[in-house]
Formats: sequence, C-alpha cells, structure tokens
Amino acid sequence: MKSINYFDEFIHGDKKSPASFALICPGVASMIFGMFFINFGLVFNGIIDKYSIMYFAFMLPFMFIQYKTIIYFFKLKKKFSL
Repeated sequence: MKSINYFDEFIHGDKKSPASFALICPGVASMIFGMFFINFGLVFNGIIDKYSIMYFAFMLPFMFIQYKTIIYFFKLKKKFSL
C-alpha cells in the first residue's frame, strides 16, 4: 500500500473512495484473531494466566492496532461527512 501511495491519497489526501473503508476490516479482524489466540491459545492451555502481566503484554500489539483502526475510521468518516 505504501508503494502505491494509498495512505497519502485516500487517507491523508483529498481523494474519496467508499472502498477506502475496507482498510478498517484488517484492523478489526486482527483484534478478533488476537483475542482468540490469547484466550484460547494461551490462557485455555495454561501457558499464561488470565489478566496477568503477560496477558496484557501479549494484548498490547493488538490493542495498538485496534487504536490505529479507530483513528483511521474517524478520519475516513470525517472525510465523507457533509
């Protein structure tokens, strides 16, 4: 996406495309995958304890992706607002 200047044109630039909202899907999907991985893969199998320091350490990257997804969503929503 960087090689075709997607972010510069559709997120930060003036171009509008409803298809640019597809950027939100991978962010949401990664958070869902992360929750399954942490809870069913690590907690359920006894590798880490739920709500421990390691639990939140594993969750941090997924939380960051979700945060960035929310920021981009509101940027796109603002672009399409009247």
